[in-house]
Amino acid sequence: MSPQARIVAGLIMLVLAFCGGLRTMAVIRDERDHTIQLEALKQQEVQRQTWANEVAAARGERDEEIRTVNARLADALVRLRKRPERMPEPARQACEGATGAELAAGDAEFLSRYAARAAEQEAALTECYRWIDAVKP
Repeated sequence: MSPQARIVAGLIMLVLAFCGGLRTMAVIRDERDHTIQLEALKQQEVQRQTWANEVAAARGERDEEIRTVNARLADALVRLRKRPERMPEPARQACEGATGAELAAGDAEFLSRYAARAAEQEAALTECYRWIDAVKP
């Protein structure tokens, strides 16, 4: 083999080795990038699970609060059924103050249901605030 052919063959081998090294570096870089992306996805999944747990806890507290409100409402409605209906006009004029003691059964029932719905809305609002706090960065 002539010296020129050896030089050309050496250069070809050198270029092939260089290209192989570049390819190896690209594969290593891709693997490193892939590993970084996997770690980021794992962290996002952990964060999402944390949020889901906090939201579930808030929902459980809201459900418990609503059950309590509904139990109090049922108890109040049973007691209110024993109240008289509207008082006659002369007796109503003798009432002093606004204690609710003379409130008619229908009116008291309405107000009790209204207060229960307000408590449910408050519990839902509290859950929303907790959800926002959980997902806010």
